[in-house]
Amino acid sequence: MDGQYSGSRLRHAAGSTDYGVVLADEQVADVSRTPWRTAIVGSLATVGESTLVDDLASPAKVADTSWGRPGKVAWSWLSEHAGPGDFERQKRYVDFAARNGWEYVLVDEGWRDTWVPELVRYARARGVEVLLWFHWSALDTQAERDTVLPSVRQWGVRGVKLDFMESDSRARYQWYDAVLAKTAELRLMVNAHGSTIPHGLARTC
Repeated sequence: MDGQYSGSRLRHAAGSTDYGVVLADEQVADVSRTPWRTAIVGSLATVGESTLVDDLASPAKVADTSWGRPGKVAWSWLSEHAGPGDFERQKRYVDFAARNGWEYVLVDEGWRDTWVPELVRYARARGVEVLLWFHWSALDTQAERDTVLPSVRQWGVRGVKLDFMESDSRARYQWYDAVLAKTAELRLMVNAHGSTIPHGLARTC
């Protein structure tokens, strides 16, 4: 799936044996090619372990992905929603990550650009990298992506958590295309959180 088309879902009426494919957009114009439509059917293991969606996705656009390294993350939001807005509290999460040999700390909603660069310096001195949360709409336009993301990279942040996309529309897939291209250009890792179900983006982007 990419910005050339709209995502879809299955629609089913109770008691019926029929399933219909319904687009997220009412209509998609100017299309020369549609994406694969797949259904994985079987046991939980068959469905859960299937690589069919990734296998059908386009090959990776980024040749060198050595800068993207998975790892363990200390994250305050789950237990304390006020934590991401507290610089001193985030330093304690950095300390926790460092003590446990974890690679990252994720600063969720509430961080301030006034102290993130200092947090990055503090974390790096302890062998920990910083990831930052963003509502998708903060990177909605090309101008925002061209100013916000380079600033984040200049601070030394290693990646971004993108949240609340919650749409399979063609416009939202065009946004994925644009933001993933920009983050790859800047070598920023991406955690797509409030995202669509996997459509092969992990392989392609």
